[in-house]
Amino acid sequence: MTEASRPPVERRARKRAGKLDRPFFPEGSLIREVQRERVVALSGARALFMQAAHPVAFVGFFSHSASLDDPHPRLARTALAVNTVIFGTERQAEEVRQIVGDMHARVSGVTAESVGIFPAGTPFRGDDPDLLLWILAAFIDSSYRAFEKYVRPLSPVEREELWQEWRRVGDIFGLGPFDMPSSHEIFEHYIEGMLGSGQLVVTPEARDLARKVILNPPLPTWLLAAKELVNQMTVDSLPPDLRRQFEFTPVPGRGVALSLFATWVRWVGNPIAPRVVREVPEMVMPAPDRNYADIVELVARQGPGAR
Repeated sequence: MTEASRPPVERRARKRAGKLDRPFFPEGSLIREVQRERVVALSGARALFMQAAHPVAFVGFFSHSASLDDPHPRLARTALAVNTVIFGTERQAEEVRQIVGDMHARVSGVTAESVGIFPAGTPFRGDDPDLLLWILAAFIDSSYRAFEKYVRPLSPVEREELWQEWRRVGDIFGLGPFDMPSSHEIFEHYIEGMLGSGQLVVTPEARDLARKVILNPPLPTWLLAAKELVNQMTVDSLPPDLRRQFEFTPVPGRGVALSLFATWVRWVGNPIAPRVVREVPEMVMPAPDRNYADIVELVARQGPGAR
């Protein structure tokens, strides 16, 4: 049967399905270039520390909605959702919107204790745009910094282009056009403002959980030798005040040594490394013919560290 001979209703349905099967971000998008780098994936640990430093976000997104004894599956699902939007199809992005939106709608409560500027009884909701913005902003800020430190600098035009692509990701995760800064410059001011606002206060529970979970990820055996180096990179990348609040002991010369290492990676290591070493492998990218819910189930069966 030719396309012209199909009934009009079927032709319209096939046309809609074809549009939904297009990549949400086309190949060659800057956000794909950035997030495909393995060293950028390592910035997720920094993002988690920054997220956990917000006491209301910590209660709402960590201790309230995940088991404190085994939070790695939840963290893996979060990373999977972001990757599915960036590397998947429009259909998969819409599935992420629906599933994540339903999950956020079920999260609500009040804080039990007074922390910093937040009194006991402060309400929180999983779909609160202020909390969602900080959760996503910590991830985005960490990604920018890792890419520019270990891969290459971004021009002002590229930073803005990348930010506008991240705004599309924010839309999928429940942030409207007026919930996110309209430009990268305003985004940078937002990050600076949050770091100096007094809102980021690390509670003892957040400190213990973050150090236990983030610095001891379930890695495959072949990566265990690199864990200490990655941990040192994470600690050094944190804003000084948060480093102090998480009670990381200063190590003389650590900053200088890691700066030299970053320079080597950027100018020597990355340029000579083959793509199979530099980039996140295709096998962990979302397959176009697979529903997001099926991907989540597959990751759950494989378990953390299965990559």
